Amino acid sequence: KDKDNYKKTILIASSFGMVNHISGLGETPHLQISSAGKKVYEEHFDYLRRTVEVKKITFKAFKIMVENLIDSVGDKYNVILRPHPSEDIKEWESIARQNNNISLQTGGSISKLLLDCDILIHADSTTAIEGYYYSKDVVSFVPKEITDDLYEVLNPYILQVSHVCRSTEEIIKT
Repeated sequence: KDKDNYKKTILIASSFGMVNHISGLGETPHLQISSAGKKVYEEHFDYLRRTVEVKKITFKAFKIMVENLIDSVGDKYNVILRPHPSEDIKEWESIARQNNNISLQTGGSISKLLLDCDILIHADSTTAIEGYYYSKDVVSFVPKEITDDLYEVLNPYILQVSHVCRSTEEIIKT
């Protein structure tokens, strides 16, 4: 790599299939545990309700964070947005069309993108574990609107391997 012209790469991995599903069904928590059966679903209903709430709040804030981050970094970084395969990509396509500084990548394994990036930004995605394994700077976006009772549904292992940032400004400082 030519060190003078090298730009770091930020990989933004979204994982909002539960509230932005490719099927267009809207909220799909039932798809997450459908194979576990009705009894498990009923026992975990409150957890699922809070998880859906976290995903809804975070999805809305994540889109704004992505746009603010792109505006902030300009062309100083390569920015790649990689939606989860279960997601409807229409909203991400719209953001990519409006910003020349971002590349939308869909399909295939995220591993190659992770290997090639310098920074991973996610929101409660298990991709964080893989990014940590590859010694990447891993940032978990948890918007300020996530209250303590909602925060507790986030995966503690993912949070443990991530710098938790509550705003775009915090991400930029990190």
